[in-house]
Amino acid sequence: MSRQKLTNHISGIKDACRKFAEQKFRNGFDTIVIGHTHEAGLEKMNIDGKEKTLVFLGDWIETFSYLEFDGKSLNLEIYRPEKG
Repeated sequence: MSRQKLTNHISGIKDACRKFAEQKFRNGFDTIVIGHTHEAGLEKMNIDGKEKTLVFLGDWIETFSYLEFDGKSLNLEIYRPEKG
């Protein structure tokens, strides 16, 4: 698959995930975490006047992204192994 086709494919998947998340947000969920998109992102959405969070985890193959929760907030991080 070409890079452009892959980008379009991921964009379509993320759009479908946003629609799914919006339905869940309207049903009372505050945060939705989705994997397997291979493109990390943390998006804030305003649903009925309330801030909601949609997280795309990314991958462990190229970007090494992961989600961290410190007890108060979610942070999308990138693992960077120490060299030495």
